[in-house]
Amino acid sequence: MTKLTAEFLFDDLTPAERTRAERVESVLAELRAHAEEADASGRFYEPHRETLAKVGLLGLVIPEEYGGLGGNLRDLAAATFAMGTACPSTALAYFFHCSTSSRGLL
Repeated sequence: MTKLTAEFLFDDLTPAERTRAERVESVLAELRAHAEEADASGRFYEPHRETLAKVGLLGLVIPEEYGGLGGNLRDLAAATFAMGTACPSTALAYFFHCSTSSRGLL
């Protein structure tokens, strides 16, 4: 089994956490390819939002009954860490999105 970036933080991922971490891993190459451009612009790189949305990651910590992936704070920490290895500015924006979008639902 391939070691995921998230496993540098948590070596005891549950099967559900691993599945969510694999989604994150699936976008890292795309984020990395445009990280320099994203940082140089000084603005959020909109195509990265589209990349995250396509695989459902904008709903990482939203409960499944509301259309999200049902992740938890461990998932958010692992996702932010992994994305930070590819595009730090996107990782930061993603963290703020996830930490505010779930308020009132959790």
